[in-house]
Amino acid sequence: MKKFKIIMGLLALTTILSINNIKASGVMTYVDIKIPSMQGIYTTEKETKNTISEQYIYTVGAVDYLSGDDRVIGARLKDITTSYMIATEGRYVQLDSSNTSLGATPGEYQLQLKANKWTMSAVHYTGTWYLDENLLPRK
Repeated sequence: MKKFKIIMGLLALTTILSINNIKASGVMTYVDIKIPSMQGIYTTEKETKNTISEQYIYTVGAVDYLSGDDRVIGARLKDITTSYMIATEGRYVQLDSSNTSLGATPGEYQLQLKANKWTMSAVHYTGTWYLDENLLPRK
């Protein structure tokens, strides 16, 4: 329950700071987007990538709308990768694991997100999509 309150507090804070998403060149932050129930897929708008570098996703949190339970989210590049990568909370996950590096080339991309397991209700997701690995925060 404490973790749920922390995530909901972060969601409220980030919602206040932004209406829906923040766009910076190569970095898309999604705040409290709704992933449809029953393993529905949320697809972002097309984003243009101008560099040759890998793409990553960072998940802040994913919460079941009804129960408040944490949910595991899968992420992939639409029409590029066939399998969903587990978007582990609090970690930077490379989106193209097929060793083809198709997601590393310049072009237009869409991110797809879905709950890893079937859910009765929608899942609320907050996270960031990095189209350029050079934009990842430095440690």
